Amino acid sequence: MTDSDMICVGQILSAHGIKGQVRFRSYTEDSSSVFGYSPFFLNNHSQLVVTSIDGVKGGDFIVSFDGISDRNASQNLRGERIFVTRSSLPSINDSEYYFVDLIGLDVVFEESVIGKVVNVYVAGADAVVSIESSLMGCLDIPFNSDRLGTPNLEDGMIELFSFSP
Repeated sequence: MTDSDMICVGQILSAHGIKGQVRFRSYTEDSSSVFGYSPFFLNNHSQLVVTSIDGVKGGDFIVSFDGISDRNASQNLRGERIFVTRSSLPSINDSEYYFVDLIGLDVVFEESVIGKVVNVYVAGADAVVSIESSLMGCLDIPFNSDRLGTPNLEDGMIELFSFSP
């Protein structure tokens, strides 16, 4: 398994209680669907097995993992991002893509490459594309049809239409 096969689907926010539970935030569109994409992996490729989903708190899940049985062990996972293999995600058709597929695309504005996509994240109800540009630094652009074109994965680019708010 290579890093390019790994897709970030969530993050451990904090320890929860004294029995090794954690507060887990899903990054998937349907937040509870993340539990169908197991197994989970940490950035170092070690595997985590979910043993129970013990509730929801503020939109985040309270989760127990095999081998994590006390607060100290769960506290050591704080901030860890959770990955799954691309093959465990649902199949998509040729006109669809996962946000992770946009990372690394050239950003084209008025027929010139001005930067690269470095991140895509959800902020409230909207997705945001982070662009790193040697001319303008880091830009966060709302991912909507007024601002950005349809990603062209084959050519490795996405067109930026507007910088203005």
